[in-house]
Formats: sequence, C-alpha cells, structure tokens
Amino acid sequence: MENFTRYTAGMESHTDLVDDGWTRVASEVTKTAIQQENERRGAPMSPEEIGEFLFEADYRSMERVRARIDSVVTDTATAEALKPWYKRLCKRVGFHDEYLPTFNRDNVELVDTDGRGIERLTRDGVVVGGTEYKVDALIFATGYDVSSSYTRRAGFDIIGRDGIHLSDKWKSGPRTFHGLQSNGFPNCFFLGYTQTGIANNYTHTAEERARHLVYLLQQRVERGATTIEADLEAEDGWVSTMKELSNPGQAFYADCTPSYLDNEGDSGNPDGLVAANYGGGPIQFFQLLARWRDSGQMDGVTLS
Repeated sequence: MENFTRYTAGMESHTDLVDDGWTRVASEVTKTAIQQENERRGAPMSPEEIGEFLFEADYRSMERVRARIDSVVTDTATAEALKPWYKRLCKRVGFHDEYLPTFNRDNVELVDTDGRGIERLTRDGVVVGGTEYKVDALIFATGYDVSSSYTRRAGFDIIGRDGIHLSDKWKSGPRTFHGLQSNGFPNCFFLGYTQTGIANNYTHTAEERARHLVYLLQQRVERGATTIEADLEAEDGWVSTMKELSNPGQAFYADCTPSYLDNEGDSGNPDGLVAANYGGGPIQFFQLLARWRDSGQMDGVTLS
C-alpha cells in the first residue's frame, strides 16, 4: 500500500510492487517520470525542460488512450465521440476491460450531447438534438459533492464553545490543525478530505488519519484529561502551510477541463478538493504526523 502511494505520488521510480494502470500512468506523467528521465539523461532537467517534458509525456500518454479507442470501437463516429481531449490527470483515472467493446454491440448506441446535456425528459424517454430516445430505465449519474462547505456535505452544523457554529468559523474555508481538529471545538475530530494528505488510494489516507486519531484519544485518557483541543496558534500555522503548498496543484488544474478535481473550474474555491489537499504530498503528510506523535510533546494541542 505504501509502495503504491509512493509510486503514484512520484516518490519511487524503481520498485513498482503493484504494476497496474495507476502506477503505469504515474511512470509516464508524474515525478516518477521525471526521475526516470533524469537518470536516463544522467543529469537533472531544468524547470523549463521539466515543463516541456511533462507536456509531451502527457500528450503521448493520452494519444495511447485515444489510439486504444480507435483499435476497439469499430464505428468511427462513435470512437471519435469517446475520445478524451484533456491532460491525463485532469479527471480521475478509470480502467475497465469491457467498457469500450460495449459500443460494438447492436443494441448499444452512444448519444453524444456535445457537452450540452439532454434537452428534456418525456414520458417515454429523453430528447437530445431534437430526437427522442425511448428507454425502459433511466439512471441518473449525478456524481457527488466535494466542493461545497463541510456542513452542507455533512448535513448538519456543529456548535462549539461559546455557541460558535462551525459554518461561521469555516465560512472562508476549513480551519484545522493537521486536518483533524479545530480550535473552539474540543473533542471534535474531522475525518475525510479536510486539509490532509490525499493519496490516490483513499484507504491509505483513512488509515493514517485513524492512526493519528487513536493516538490523540489515547493521550487524552493516559494523561487524565477530559478534553483535547487544537490551539489557535497551531491552527493558524497549519492554514498558512496549506495555502503555501497548494499553489502547484492549483497551477496544474488551472488549464484542465472542469471536473470535481478542479471544483468544476473554480480553482479558488476554499472548500474544494485542491484546497483540502496537503501540497507536500501524502507520504510527506503521513511522515509529518508520525514525527509529531513520536515527539510525545503534543505541540499545538491542549489537554485539560
């Protein structure tokens, strides 16, 4: 699991223990590709060379995707409509062996709305481009929300010390220490995508955050405390760190087509996924938490 995260985060360029689609993409268009190219050249590339290298590597990677569509889908018009024209990591990478061959079946038709969506629903089906397509069942693939406020997504508000509402404190974006605690909300912990190191394998992120949460709760018990809370100064420092390290991610997604990864084009959204991601990378974030635990000092947290 750690090898997968290290490889896809660009921290490992030699030993790929998983060797699946995810790690192969990483070896093409991430820091892993840069490391491999530097080794091939025998010298590190300049920032300008890295930018040019990644641009070309990304294009070659996407050309392979488009070529595979041509090789599998027999109808030319359908194949063209299925081809993606954006950078490799602008949308979540997906893999499926039977998806493309489905479009070669006689009872399957791709209805391309050219980004406009359907015009309207009728009693028997949907209308696209003035044509009604009758259906027996209609599945709404509406996606999920990762760019609105925490309280909207949770479905409730939290009231902390002195009656402060979380929605008021976080009105300009989340404010936490290490993504788990917020000053003014003792004994309250946030798990998920809140100012944390987000691994492509989310289970890894969840496990590391759970490990840190267990440590915090153990310390509260062992030290005879009844409350544990992040200090305001530590929270301010973490918010500053998050802002400082978010620039590379925002720069990458700035010229992507809209998706949940770039908050549907709103890269400045303080509640979005990019803003919630620790820009130093997931492994660095997990190591940061481990060093904090190992110190035993509980810096930035008050137990009382």
